[in-house]
Amino acid sequence: MKKKGVVLFKTVIGYCGLAWNEGGIVKVQLPEYSEEATLAALTTGFEDFPYVSLASQAIKKIQKNIAFLLSGQSFDLPISDLDLSIVTPFRRRVYLRASKIPPGATMSYGQLAKALGAPNSSRAVGQALGANPFPLLIPCHRIIAANGDLRGFSARGGLALKRYLIAVEKMPMKEDSGFLYNPRKAVDYLREVDPYMAKAIARVGEPSIVLREESTVYFSLVRAIVSQQLSVKAAGTIFRRLCDKFQSYPKGLCARNFLLISHEELRECGLSRNKVLSIHDLSERTLSGEIPTLTKLKKMSDDEIIESLTCVRGIGQWTVEMLLIFHLGRPDVLAVDDLGLRLGHAYMLGAQGETDRKVLDEYGQLWRPYRSVASWYLWRLLDLSRTEKRRAS
Repeated sequence: MKKKGVVLFKTVIGYCGLAWNEGGIVKVQLPEYSEEATLAALTTGFEDFPYVSLASQAIKKIQKNIAFLLSGQSFDLPISDLDLSIVTPFRRRVYLRASKIPPGATMSYGQLAKALGAPNSSRAVGQALGANPFPLLIPCHRIIAANGDLRGFSARGGLALKRYLIAVEKMPMKEDSGFLYNPRKAVDYLREVDPYMAKAIARVGEPSIVLREESTVYFSLVRAIVSQQLSVKAAGTIFRRLCDKFQSYPKGLCARNFLLISHEELRECGLSRNKVLSIHDLSERTLSGEIPTLTKLKKMSDDEIIESLTCVRGIGQWTVEMLLIFHLGRPDVLAVDDLGLRLGHAYMLGAQGETDRKVLDEYGQLWRPYRSVASWYLWRLLDLSRTEKRRAS
């Protein structure tokens, strides 16, 4: 790292910030109520640090790994990236010891004091953690009260954010099912944080989310494009016709083969003109290498995947969000543009009509880091409500 500077970067919980000098990171800023407020808080005490729009590779790596941590993915945040010379010797000892607590684990203030060889310094330890200039990099969120209560987290969001950070770190990174989390553990968490969701879970039952085992990203995206604005049955019929069209071709339905068929023949399968053009664009971008492979997607954050795939004609954020939930097994996706989710949320709360997108987004913060599972329950709850209406009519 060279010179000094500050930068903001986007994460799943909002815009975070970093300030650094020649010795390393001197401040990590967690999100405030707006991007401007985050920048103001970040630069307090560092007013002469310039804003850097194009950070060094070292800073970019830290940004990316913080974003990975917050979204429940693998990360590497070594303490060597920090300039610990800016804190007192005692606080340096506290931070160094706290940094050794592994992700998903917790330690009490008293236990940390004993580990430092100063069992009577619990209060001083608490003060040091409360003044921690490096949240996340020094994981003060992993320090809890002796009785297990969450205490002493002064960042915006308070204990809810602390609970989120602990929960997201406890998510297993990979399971045999293909999910990046354990759906049953997610259900336990949702029951605890939201009484309305707890009632929905009791009605729906245990989660039965199944990942789609598509052969390629291309195949999955073609299916998603075909399914847009159609019923499940109609979409399935058209997609089968499309796959049948390529049965005699080596590799079947793939980007190269799709471009060999005329638009008129593709329309005969039931595809609209716009969907033919969308899949044509997807095919060309796939062959040119613009569309990441499944291996690459698994290493990317949710936001990076959305940005990379919505460049394709006809693929919007909702389409990619469905890919994240049902193909990549990502745990924390909430597609607020999905009408079914907004209707299901209103039904869960006993309200009429649909929940506003902004209201659903704000309410959904309660479900982090398992908004994908919460979404599944809202869809199933909506199915139940429709079944009840049919029986009553």
